[in-house]
Amino acid sequence: QVAYWRLVLPFLLVGAYFTPRQAQRLRSFLIAGRYAELAGLTEFGEMASLPDLPWREVEPA
Repeated sequence: QVAYWRLVLPFLLVGAYFTPRQAQRLRSFLIAGRYAELAGLTEFGEMASLPDLPWREVEPA
């Protein structure tokens, strides 16, 4: 939880808005241990547009 807020707080302070879906995706990346990859991004849009993790992809029925 701390890592999540450490990543998003700077963006929130400058007025960035993100959806619950985007927040969920960021948490998934953190759970997967990809904090360093997220921390290297400089724009919130880059974080929000990362591809889904392989186990999170929904297969067509």
